This record gives sequence, C-alpha cells and structure tokens, in this order.
Amino acid sequence: MSTDDFALWLAAFRERAGMSQTTLAKLTDLTIQDASQLEAGESVPSWTAVQLIAKALGRSCVSFPNPSLKLPAKKTRQRK
Repeated sequence: MSTDDFALWLAAFRERAGMSQTTLAKLTDLTIQDASQLEAGESVPSWTAVQLIAKALGRSCVSFPNPSLKLPAKKTRQRK
C-alpha cells in the first residue's frame, strides 16, 4: 500500500468514527505529529502502528487494502 492509499483510508475511517487526530494519537500512543503525518501521507506506518490504529478505529487491518500489492516475480535459478 502506498502511503497515499493508507492516508486516505486512515482519514476516512477516523472521520467516520467521529474521532480527532488528537484522540487517535492518544489511543494509539502516537504523537499528534505522527498521526498528522500518517494522514497526510508523509510517513510510512509500522506494522504495529497499523494494528493499533485499526483497533482504535474498531477496524481490522484488512480494512486498509492495497490493490496494487503483488507477490514478487518468481526467480529462476541459473544453472552452473
């Protein structure tokens, strides 16, 4: 997921929950600046942050889809 995708989902879910960035930050032990930067797409959340944010918003981590995510191409072995 790009930081822009996450930022859009985060803002939408937070607003639907009627929650401020300050409240989200307090619930997740993030700084208000961290919450703001995540929502602006200016930083990449850690997996722990994603889980905490999802829990605070009453969501599952799968609520933050990444349609562009693909498994890496299978590597072919070179024979010697």
